Parts: sequence; structure tokens; C-alpha cells
Amino acid sequence: MAADAVSGDGKDSAQRIDQLLARLPRDPENGEVHADCLDFASTVARFAGDGAGALADAELAEKLFGASQSGTEWERLSAMITLADARRAAGLLGAADQTYARVAMEFKRIGVEDTGFAATLYNNWGILLVNLGMPIRAAQLIERVRAFDQGYSSPDAFSTTNCAAALLTLGRTAEARELLEASLNRAVANSNRTSTTMVQMGLARVNSELGNLDESDRLLAQIEPVLNEMLPPGHEAFGALHYIKAQNLEKRGEHTAALREAALALGVFSARPGLAYRAATVHESMAGIRLAMGNLPEALAEVQQARNIFEAAYGPGIKSYYVGKAWLTEAKIDNSKGDRQNARSAAEAAYQHFASSVGETHPLTAEAKALR
Repeated sequence: MAADAVSGDGKDSAQRIDQLLARLPRDPENGEVHADCLDFASTVARFAGDGAGALADAELAEKLFGASQSGTEWERLSAMITLADARRAAGLLGAADQTYARVAMEFKRIGVEDTGFAATLYNNWGILLVNLGMPIRAAQLIERVRAFDQGYSSPDAFSTTNCAAALLTLGRTAEARELLEASLNRAVANSNRTSTTMVQMGLARVNSELGNLDESDRLLAQIEPVLNEMLPPGHEAFGALHYIKAQNLEKRGEHTAALREAALALGVFSARPGLAYRAATVHESMAGIRLAMGNLPEALAEVQQARNIFEAAYGPGIKSYYVGKAWLTEAKIDNSKGDRQNARSAAEAAYQHFASSVGETHPLTAEAKALR
């Protein structure tokens, strides 16, 4: 039922949907009404954090619209978009990518690919591609959204932080910092606390990548009390906070403390099935920390768990920056064990993922190539 996993205003909305569905006769004539209700129920469940419920409702809605003889094209497209968003929320990122691609093809077919309606889709799709570890494709889509938005207003913090995340993965760290600093100035000028905190988190990550660890820690110290005030315990933002802390500690050589922070991040991300792919990035990071500590069996177990989670979330055939990082870490572990054959095999897998997702000129692509 739609109301089972939600609370507050969402609970009331979900209960009303359930009541309407219970009153509708189960016959083909009411199929579209059922589909409309389920489409809305999926959105309610997604915003309430019930990824499984959102996915179940969206899949049934699309099936009903597909079987309908009188449903409009826009209704079918809306159901397809809801399904893509639900698959993303449920952590089925590879399946969501395929669904967004289907919608984009339909947009082009009917001539609405350059409208604000399409821009919303491209933004959500771009975010998905960042999380899939496909930053080249992600940056192209997000830049398209930003170009559209500039005709109406300044890019919002959400769009900016996602664009910066894609640039960061591509190694364009200075550009990411410049983008975020401009966004931070706008957020502060507008007294927008939420946007300010979001952009500061992005800057903390960028400064960590640049080696400006003191500045990264300073930003995190500003962010943490704001998050404690604004968000409920266990929100994914706390996982991101602990993950950046772990990265900073690792770079300082404080490996035991880094593992503690990474474990806190892992606890946050593992608690929500839709964030399993983020848990996998933490496992890969923990593998690198354990490798630096000389704990090779534990490091290998961590990185193999990361790859298994990525494969479940991404599906077959995905070439991803994050999967490449896991294979590269595994190659380094095998190298440290003296297992050159497996190290070369893992490095080759890493190279294939990097070459496809971030290009031949990326430093990690070159590193993997050298280990083959």
C-alpha cells in the first residue's frame, strides 16, 4: 500500500491514494485511472524515501498505461519518466539510465528536446550519470541544462554541485572549484542556508582532492552543526561528510582514524538500499586504506565487495569510473602480494573502464595502463 512506508503530509497523501484505488473497480475501463494514481503514489513514495514502493508502483503504472487503448502520449511519457526516477531512487542505476535514454528519444521524436520540461529530465539523468561514474556524458547533459537555465536565471546550487562533481571526476578540479566558489557567493548573497551548505560540501571535497586538507576540514567543521540542525540522523549528507573526513585523514596518514570515519559513512549509506552504490565507493576507499596499512586480505575482501555491489547497482555492460577505481585498487593489492598475473588482469579491467568513462588522457587511465 502507498501509505505503509511514509509519514506526515506524505502519509496523508498516500492514504488518500490507497482509498481511491480501493474504490475503483478492477476492470480495463478504469485502467488509466489506476495508472494515474499509481504514478502519483510512486512519486509520493520516492520523496518519502521508500525506493522499493516507488519502483513497484511505477512499474505497474507503466504496464497499465502500455496496455491502455485510450491513454495519451503524454501520460505514457510521464509514466516512463516516473519509472526512470523510481529506478534511480531504488539504486538500479543502469536500468534507470536505459529508461532515461528511452524518454530522451521520445522527446526528440515529438520535438520537445529543447524545452524546460526536457531540461528537468536531463538534470536528473545527469545526476544519475555522475553516480554511475560516467562523468563525460554527465557533464554534457548538465552543461546543457545550465545553458538552458542561464536564459532565465543563475544556475542553482544543486545543478552546480552536480556539474562540479562531474568535472572533479574528470580531473578538472580547478574548474570545479571556480564553479562552486561562484555558486557559494550567490548563495551567501541570497542568505540561502541550504544552498550555502550544499556548495560548502562540494568545496570540501574539491579542496580534499587538491590537497588543501586544512581548508577542507574547516569547511566540514562549518557544515556539521548545520546538518545536525537541518536534517534527521542518518541522512545521506552525513555519509558524505564522514566520507570526506575519511579521505582527509587517509591523506594525512592517519589510517586508523580514517577507517573509523569511513565506517560511519558506510553505516549511513548501507542503511538505504537505494544508496548501495555509495556504500560501494566507501568499501573501495577502505580497501585503499587497508592496503596502505599492509592488511592485504582485508583490503582484497573490501574491494571485491565494492565490485559486487557496483555490478548489482549498475547492471551488465556499464563502463564506470568507480568500477575502474575498484579494479585499479585490486591490481595494486595483487601487486603487493606478488601476484603479477592477477594484477595485470585487474589493471586491464581498470584500463577498459577508465578509457571509456573518463578518457585516455586521465591520470588513472595512464596508471592502469602502466600496470597492465
